[in-house]
This record gives sequence, C-alpha cells and structure tokens, in this order.
Amino acid sequence: MSVRRCPECGTVNRPTVPTCECGFVFDAAAAQALGVSGRSALSDETIEDQKHYHMHRLTIGWMTIAGFVLVLLTCLMLFVLGSPIMAFPAAGSVALLVKGVRMVQTSNRGLLAIAENDGKLPKARLLKR
Repeated sequence: MSVRRCPECGTVNRPTVPTCECGFVFDAAAAQALGVSGRSALSDETIEDQKHYHMHRLTIGWMTIAGFVLVLLTCLMLFVLGSPIMAFPAAGSVALLVKGVRMVQTSNRGLLAIAENDGKLPKARLLKR
C-alpha cells in the first residue's frame, strides 16, 4: 500500500486522500469531483473562522504532546517497578509526539500567515446608493 507525502509540509497521507491538512491538492481532478477545492476552502471562510480553526488545532496539538508525556512517564514508572515489557509502549508512543508537534507547527504557521495578512486587508467602506 503506497502513501502520499505532501511536498509542502511533508505529512504522510493515505493514498485515497485528495488533499493534505495543509491544503495541498494531490489530484486536482479527483478533488474537484469530490467538491474539494484545496486552499480556497479556507479562503471562503472568514478570518475569525480560520483563527478559530487554527487555535483549535493548536490546542489539540498541545494536548497530544501532553498525552505523550503522560504515557511516557507511566510506562517509565512501570518499567522501573519491574515490568520490562513497558519499554515497547513507551517507544511506540513517539507517534503521539510526532503528530502533536506537526499539528502545533502547522497551526502556528497558519496563525502567523493570518497575522501577517491581517494588516494588508483593505478597510471596509460604506457605499451609499
């Protein structure tokens, strides 16, 4: 079974996924058939919606990292108490750390991009009829 690696963020995706979490479109024809438009899906939302999305992902990312720390500490405590088999779950929990770090990095990049573009947006004007 092959996987798709995103050229923009490096995330590994299933071969059936038409777009990456960062918005990169793997197969434009398949994405269009599914109604997925890649980056324009986020651009159709308001800036507040985008900020909320990235803040949510940032929170989930930090919770995932905290989960990794808790699993690692629990496994290490049980390992010290005499259960050598607990080294394997501790080593396997590294996937939690990797996923959490990627979520935090992606969210920070998104929030930074919103902050950079926030000052460039034109001011709203009231037009009279």
